[in-house]
Amino acid sequence: MALLSSPLLLRLHALTLLALSYLLLLSPLQLLTSPALTLLGESMRLPPALFQPAFNPLTESYIALAPPTTELLAAIALLLSTLALMQLLLAGGLGLPQTLQFKKYATAAAANKEWRGQFPNLAGPQVSRARRGEDLAVLSASQNAWMALAVVRVAVEGVLVAWVYVTQGRREVLGRVRGVGGTMGLGGLGAESSVGANLGNQVVFSVALADMLFWGYLWTVVREERRSVFREAQEWQAAEEAKDE
Repeated sequence: MALLSSPLLLRLHALTLLALSYLLLLSPLQLLTSPALTLLGESMRLPPALFQPAFNPLTESYIALAPPTTELLAAIALLLSTLALMQLLLAGGLGLPQTLQFKKYATAAAANKEWRGQFPNLAGPQVSRARRGEDLAVLSASQNAWMALAVVRVAVEGVLVAWVYVTQGRREVLGRVRGVGGTMGLGGLGAESSVGANLGNQVVFSVALADMLFWGYLWTVVREERRSVFREAQEWQAAEEAKDE
């Protein structure tokens, strides 16, 4: 089992998105110039984003962001905060109900004879079976939905990361400096409005790579939790059938 459960991982991810939204609204200059967004992209020789502030060597400080850039970052912050709130609300669907905590209640029932009287809705042989089956179906549907979402996110962001690295990286190939797309390879006003200039930069690369790794890890955690629940459910069902016989 993973150290952190899938609901906790989703809530931590949502809180991270809320923190990023807060920084984009109140301190975008500090966020866009942070080493977390620039070091990885610079090591890959990726161009900076068009909305990143430029450094003025005369004043040894960053130039203030233009109003259109500030409005764009505010829209991104609003989108991230909306996604974070939805994720916080839906993360509870991956929580393990009490009726499916088989080992916990089996141990409690063996240690305390009064347990079945205190929790008849969890211990009844007939009612609890129907309830456990319903809760198991709901949990399985929620796990399937999150796993499908994780696969889509990993696939899309993986393609984006590979595309940015292959097409926008400035590298030496056969002794020649190769820079494609962005403001470095094409230049001019047309390049600034191109898809490569808007998406092929170090910020998009770093964010997409980090998010892809998170969703890939979440998929493995949900899959392990799913296997564990079904394995315990089969053991519980076998024990109940043995008691009935």
